[in-house]
Amino acid sequence: IRQAGRRLSPQTLGVKMNESEALEIARIFLRGWLDVRPRVNAPAGIYDFDPNDEILFEVVCNGPFSRMGAAVLLAVSKSTGAVRHVASTEE
Repeated sequence: IRQAGRRLSPQTLGVKMNESEALEIARIFLRGWLDVRPRVNAPAGIYDFDPNDEILFEVVCNGPFSRMGAAVLLAVSKSTGAVRHVASTEE
């Protein structure tokens, strides 16, 4: 795992990691696989989305867990900033 051009490992850190440190390294690693893209229109069949109050995003996975045609949709409230899962689709 690399951060700021250096490899993070127990050897380079000089100590054994605890669970929370390992979790943070795993999260850094996963950030490289995930991307979020704005979605102009909600796909057919998505009814729990208000385009007047929310902005729709599609989560794109570029790593080995990606599935062709699958999409995870998130909505961000324009008024509160709350983020919620809208749907997982097989397009």
